Amino acid sequence: MSAATNILLDVNGIEVIYNHVILVLKGVSLQVPEGRIVALMGGNGAGKTTTLRAVSNLLASERGAVTKGSIELRGERIERLGTSEMVNRGVIQVMEGRHCFAHLTLEENLLTGAYTRRDGKAAVARTLDKVYSYFPRLKMRRLSQAAYTSGGEQQMCAIGRALMANPKMVLLDEPSMGLAPQIVEEVFEIVKDLNTREGVTFLLAEQNTNMALRYADYGYILENGRIVMDGQAQLLRENEDVKEFYLGTGGSGSGGNAAADQRRSFRDVKSYRRRKRWLA
Repeated sequence: MSAATNILLDVNGIEVIYNHVILVLKGVSLQVPEGRIVALMGGNGAGKTTTLRAVSNLLASERGAVTKGSIELRGERIERLGTSEMVNRGVIQVMEGRHCFAHLTLEENLLTGAYTRRDGKAAVARTLDKVYSYFPRLKMRRLSQAAYTSGGEQQMCAIGRALMANPKMVLLDEPSMGLAPQIVEEVFEIVKDLNTREGVTFLLAEQNTNMALRYADYGYILENGRIVMDGQAQLLRENEDVKEFYLGTGGSGSGGNAAADQRRSFRDVKSYRRRKRWLA
């Protein structure tokens, strides 16, 4: 990244341990420039969610802790701040799985996001109107109990609830999980719109590498708790290894029967470590 870039978040060589014995992150470093969308990509267990929780200081609830390295927000060390203090600094996490309050209406869920605001009811009402302008479906269903809404509507509600806190940066964990492709694209389009029009910075964790690289400015790929590749999103999309191992578009077809496909798949697995030059 350019030296002139205004870095909002700087994660430097952090290690995270769960239950005092399980090492999950192994020297992860990344930067999030202000006003950009940065994607964390990788499979299950790669360390994406743990990285987000380390930033938002939600690790303690999972018996985890940052044991090495540093995390800075605008140059301020934040590893020991409480989650409420992180919210006051404008860092809001949207959890994997949405976690709406099932017994509340969508509008009541949205208003819970403004709990820490001290700028008055009129300002909160203006923010609510803005959220509805981005999520018109939520306005239509605002009086519906969250438990009886679709997964897409709940994901929109979770993002809208984060926006109600007037965030500077949103940590978005697996926004596409469990959603139909059309809804996934709709959610990502709204994220891009919020970034462009409102200047909200996003650090998102996403298994759908293709979708993440379409909308992000910069990307990091994690494997087994380590960053194994990073770069501008467009360059990562064009990288042959990323195409083959994460986008599913690289390599040559077998052009044969199912047995040939199975043999080719096995050879791909055998060459996995060899082809990933960045692990050398």
